[in-house]
Amino acid sequence: MSNYQPESSGDRPIQPTPGQGFPPPPQYPGYQTGPVPQQPGHQTGPPPQQPGYQTGPVPQQPYPTQPYPPNAGPGYPPPGPGATYGPYPSEYLAAGPGFPPGPPPPVAPRPRRRGALWVAVGAATVVALGAASVAAYTLMSGSGTTLDKKVPADTVAYAEVNLDPPAGQKVAALRYLKHFPGVTVREDANTLLDGLLEEIFPNAEDRQKFVQNVQPWLGKHVAVAGDPQGDKVQAVVVAETTDANATRSGLTALAKEQEFGFVVGDGTVTIAETQAIAQQAAADAAKASLSANGTYRNDVKAVGGDGGVITGWASLAEAAKYIPQASGTDVNLDQLKGTRIALSLHFTDTVADLTVKTFGAKPPRSAGGVGDRVGRLPDDTAVAVGISGGDQLVRQAYDAMKKAGLAEELDDALRGYDLRVPDDLAILVGSQTVVAVAGDANNPVFGVVTKTSDPARAKTVAERLLSKADSDVTVVQQRTPDGLALASSQDYLSKLVAGQGGLGNSDRFRKAVPDAGSSQYVIYVDVQRVIALAGEEDVPADVRPVQSVGFTASSQGDTSTMHLRVIVG
Repeated sequence: MSNYQPESSGDRPIQPTPGQGFPPPPQYPGYQTGPVPQQPGHQTGPPPQQPGYQTGPVPQQPYPTQPYPPNAGPGYPPPGPGATYGPYPSEYLAAGPGFPPGPPPPVAPRPRRRGALWVAVGAATVVALGAASVAAYTLMSGSGTTLDKKVPADTVAYAEVNLDPPAGQKVAALRYLKHFPGVTVREDANTLLDGLLEEIFPNAEDRQKFVQNVQPWLGKHVAVAGDPQGDKVQAVVVAETTDANATRSGLTALAKEQEFGFVVGDGTVTIAETQAIAQQAAADAAKASLSANGTYRNDVKAVGGDGGVITGWASLAEAAKYIPQASGTDVNLDQLKGTRIALSLHFTDTVADLTVKTFGAKPPRSAGGVGDRVGRLPDDTAVAVGISGGDQLVRQAYDAMKKAGLAEELDDALRGYDLRVPDDLAILVGSQTVVAVAGDANNPVFGVVTKTSDPARAKTVAERLLSKADSDVTVVQQRTPDGLALASSQDYLSKLVAGQGGLGNSDRFRKAVPDAGSSQYVIYVDVQRVIALAGEEDVPADVRPVQSVGFTASSQGDTSTMHLRVIVG
């Protein structure tokens, strides 16, 4: 039985105030190698060569293409107005896409490998389709999209990186990463890539191959695209080149170990798993390119693509058409019709901000911003979570369980509590819900504050659940004018009900979630307080510089916006 205590006296309404929101930085995984299994059935005959392109002397053989991996679902955060940037320096780093396999000139004869190159490139393309995976960030980082003129018009996913962004942006990114002792950064490097060379290629042999075979000709932009060819989406890399002869020579040397195809054009090189794929991509791009797609251009502009270190875009509806469906699955592609996603990553010296927007998807009905309630939490809060529309989510989840044949099990589990499911649970959760964790290792405390349409019923539901809960945790509760508050101690309950803690005024909170006030989802983590709360002395060195992490999500019309920010100091 739980140590449940009846409601306390002195009910006082929670008085909300505005708050705000912010996102985390990308990671830079090292260069990977490894073979990619082949499948029969691929045709190697190259398509007609476009005038002006020269193909690299890469011996080909009939090897199959890999099926394009499934794309992440288009689900996206809840409703609320668009987020805005906080008072940070205006100079951000530019972003771009993935990069081809590391250059491996053979020191001693060894069998050819295809894996390293295409595990990396293929993974980057999948991430672009799924929107926002850390692997994609690693492969793409740049701004001012310039290579979209060199990929086919029917590209379903695209990301571009500027390897040498404007001086201020480059310095900001390098200074940000320099806060992490485990990351080797050369702040005096000529390009962003040079400054992170040891991080991207931790293996000395791979790093040397890159320096010998790619670095001499690599220009300022690299892009990765998902190019539909036949019934599959092929991973295609496009890079600027400053020396066509050096490009041909370097990639030919790499192809002796890792077979791939490439086409050297006017100032760029197109690289793909096979020569046929590379030639077709280059030829199709010459006829019509992604840059002519006005929808793509507007989507990228909406996420500040011209100033991001990473810029990515995908048409989820088009990409989904190429995802093999397991037998028995029933995916309604009509639900994805017109749905697109765009992202960009920006840096200042102390902030990494990932912005993701979805377009065309119908968001849930807005229940208003929840950031004001989060901002009223005590200023010593270690973790805060705010959800607007939680009652809708409860009902939607129950409906999904019914369709999956699982609702009966939930009904059986709650039958002894005399509850109406899902209505009573929805009333308890409320239209706005805030969860907080604070304290230290010796005295951790937590609490929940909800706004609900029926405070009296919510109180009754809470009492029934708490009275039968098998737990030693003490939980006290108190009804408020518009909802209910629960906490692990009477003292903390009083603080939550008073709603005058001032978390929204703290510097860490404002930097991490500057747009919390207009957001339907807010997550704030004060990393330094979490470390104290956990009581851990052996904290990883690369965690200590992180001050706070913030996530916000909102929607306006058919556009949803997410920010993920990581603050260091």
